[in-house]
Amino acid sequence: MNLTTIIVAFLSFILGLIGNLTIQWWVDRKRLKRIEGALKLHLTDIILKDCEVLRREYERIIVAVQQHTSYYLTLKVFETFDNEIYKANNPSDYYKIYGIKDARKFEKLVSIYSIISFLKENLPHKIHSDYITKIDLHLDKNLKDGESREEHFKKCNNCDAIRLDCKSTCQMRMNEIDELKKLIGELLMN
Repeated sequence: MNLTTIIVAFLSFILGLIGNLTIQWWVDRKRLKRIEGALKLHLTDIILKDCEVLRREYERIIVAVQQHTSYYLTLKVFETFDNEIYKANNPSDYYKIYGIKDARKFEKLVSIYSIISFLKENLPHKIHSDYITKIDLHLDKNLKDGESREEHFKKCNNCDAIRLDCKSTCQMRMNEIDELKKLIGELLMN
């Protein structure tokens, strides 16, 4: 074996390694761009649109609770308002997309994920259902013979407290929706 053969073999190895690393980088970059595109699409086409509807639903609950008409309220079920897209990919991919360039963007993504998870567990129909359950339990225990539900609602401090709790919960969720929209806007700005 002469020196020329060794040099050619070494250079072939180096070129193959560089080519392989370049192809891996290009494939990984395309995959990350696809993940980023799917995330942006999910945030803009589903989450932001659902945020507006969610806000209106919380406002409807507040009005219905104030007017004592919440028994007749029908609310939308938000089946697409979820964070499954975040679970579909490895968190390190999201860090590669957002965290390497700007750690604050990755922190915003984590906050967005957390808020969506929390809101998903506290959707309007659940808050409304909890309110109805609390009122019904209270009325079953405290409604006097001959007293109408409306009369009791108007003069009972416990009913007022349950109503106030429901209204303040809805208001807090609307504040969280506003924060979510702000974070999504900041994340999507380039």
